[in-house]
Amino acid sequence: MRIKSVYSFLFGVAILLSGCGVLETSNRSEDPFPPPIPTGTVEMNNTQHGMKSGGYEWIQTNDDGDSQAVQTDAPSPMQIADIMEAIALKPETEAEITFNSEHKPQLTLYIWNEDGRNTEGSLKDHSFTLPEKTGEYVYEVVADWSYENVKGTVSYTFLTEVE
Repeated sequence: MRIKSVYSFLFGVAILLSGCGVLETSNRSEDPFPPPIPTGTVEMNNTQHGMKSGGYEWIQTNDDGDSQAVQTDAPSPMQIADIMEAIALKPETEAEITFNSEHKPQLTLYIWNEDGRNTEGSLKDHSFTLPEKTGEYVYEVVADWSYENVKGTVSYTFLTEVE
């Protein structure tokens, strides 16, 4: 009789937990959440250079409208650039930004200085031209992905020296 009571109790707890959604998976997709951070590269003079990823945020919404989010913080692009080696290039070099992602993100390009985000760079089809003026330039690429039930934003940094 005691074993039957234990089984009945466990069955009741399982019904209760499944009704509360604890046993149900919140992600109907087979894809992991958060997704792996895409690797970003900038190609200049037929050479690919890696960009350093910084802070990111991913949000996934299920069919019921419930969502889950992951957000991280990271050093500023100026702080990240402090530990990077500058990519030496000639003035007005063409550059193209790419990612190892099956989904193409929307991009915003920023040029940083000691005071923070200085200016927004001009991008066309994920490409841009380096400045004519010599000096070091800290770039931040903000990539925004939106596909299926997932939205994500990742900041990337790279450093150039126009000589």
